[in-house]
Parts: sequence; C-alpha cells; structure tokens
Amino acid sequence: EAALRGLRAGDGQAVVISGESGAGKTETAKTILRYFDARAQGGAAGAGRGAGERAALDMGRVLESFGNARTARNANSSRFGKQLRLQVRSGSNSMLAQTKTFLLE
Repeated sequence: EAALRGLRAGDGQAVVISGESGAGKTETAKTILRYFDARAQGGAAGAGRGAGERAALDMGRVLESFGNARTARNANSSRFGKQLRLQVRSGSNSMLAQTKTFLLE
C-alpha cells in the first residue's frame, strides 16, 4: 500500500526482489504485478487481470521461452536477470510495464 500511495503521489518507488535460485523471485514479482494492476484498475487485489498484468505476463512467457532451463532446484529457472519497470499514471487507471533483461547465463 505504501508503495502504491507513493506512486500515485508522483514519488518514485522501488521494490527489489532477491534470493537464491528457486526461492520464488519470479512468482513474487508476478504477485506484486497483479496487485499493482488490480489497484491501478481501481479494484481490490486479486480482482481479475487488467491489460497491464496480461501484457507483462505475456512478455514474461516470451522471455521464458528463450531464457529458462531446468535446474536441480527449479524446473523452470530463469537464466537471466530482469528489471521490471511499472508506471502507474496518477489520476487514471492505466499502468505501463517495461522489462529489461541482463546477465544471460
């Protein structure tokens, strides 16, 4: 909630998700994306997929098809780092999602 309030006030916010391989970083990022998208649409978290969430999840599937592999700890392990940038427009129900990849193993 605090990050969302900051975004709506025009203040930049950052959420850093880190952890060991297989710790759930990608799933955590998806959960955060769902939350911000639902709130940007004016609904409760988990209310349904908005266009921003669908686009970002589709983008993630494309990246996974090229850069994921099975490892001993994770059947679908990302072999690259990702930076997901979300822009929630103040006073509107729109959200922009942009992804940047780096560190391809």
